[in-house]
Amino acid sequence: MKHSFTIIGNETSAYGNGRPKLRTTKGSQWDDKAKRYVAWKGHVVNCFLDSLRVASPKLASEYEMNAYKLKKPIPEFTGKCRMDIHIYFSSDSHGDPENIFGSIADALFIQDKRLIGSFDFDHDKQGRVEVTIKTP
Repeated sequence: MKHSFTIIGNETSAYGNGRPKLRTTKGSQWDDKAKRYVAWKGHVVNCFLDSLRVASPKLASEYEMNAYKLKKPIPEFTGKCRMDIHIYFSSDSHGDPENIFGSIADALFIQDKRLIGSFDFDHDKQGRVEVTIKTP
């Protein structure tokens, strides 16, 4: 599968920047930052599934089932998967591009240990992330 889609803004604003990966401890799992990160991951999954419903409804139903059962839509693969992202920041207040790559991988992939890819960034009026995923 090769699929491209765009994550518009973030979970709170259509113009907001993508969120970086958040590392939490057991005690901080439900503080405001953790809740915002969970909402961001849900936004990423929804953008992915919405675009897939248009491009390939049959494949979308398979990934929706994974998201429902396993909490993440893209299953573990035996070969390498590739994800390339291009981030457009709407302001200078943003996370590291590498950590935004990590948060998107965390949202979509059940297991990302075989994930390779790249990230780039620019600035624009509307925050967004253009994503291309290639699976074996």
